[in-house]
Amino acid sequence: MIQFFKRKWVRWTLVGLCMFAIFMMSHLNNVKSWYLTGELLTVIKTGSVDTETSYEEKMTSYNESGTADLMVYLRKLAHVMEYFALGVLLFYALSYDFAIRKSAVAAMGIGWFYGYLDELHQLFIPGRTGSLMDVFLDGFGVTLGVLFSIWLAVKVRKGVKHEA
Repeated sequence: MIQFFKRKWVRWTLVGLCMFAIFMMSHLNNVKSWYLTGELLTVIKTGSVDTETSYEEKMTSYNESGTADLMVYLRKLAHVMEYFALGVLLFYALSYDFAIRKSAVAAMGIGWFYGYLDELHQLFIPGRTGSLMDVFLDGFGVTLGVLFSIWLAVKVRKGVKHEA
């Protein structure tokens, strides 16, 4: 199974799927996006999905309970997390053909650029806006993902040298 994930086409397919997932989340209109965030927050808080409360009641309660503020932080954290994953996957895909340094630089460049394009894309979605702050959060996530990948790659290589 591990050999399967070492194949070049598999690595790039994972990058494509991650980018597609980011694109689809960004493509949701404002209401659907906020609703999903609220649902996720409910699951985090209570450990279960609330199927009894109507959509309208949930949306009203988010604003009245102060949950909307917490939702903003959760959404910003989601930017960092999804782009962290993209950074890791980009580094992994690029490392098939390039050394660590080139893979890292290329992964960060591609990831930051994709974050910019993602925010540009949101300008055309009803109720959504593109944000320079979100571009920086996306880039921060990519950078963390790449740095994690470098750390892991160095650790794995040192482990391989010690075994030989």
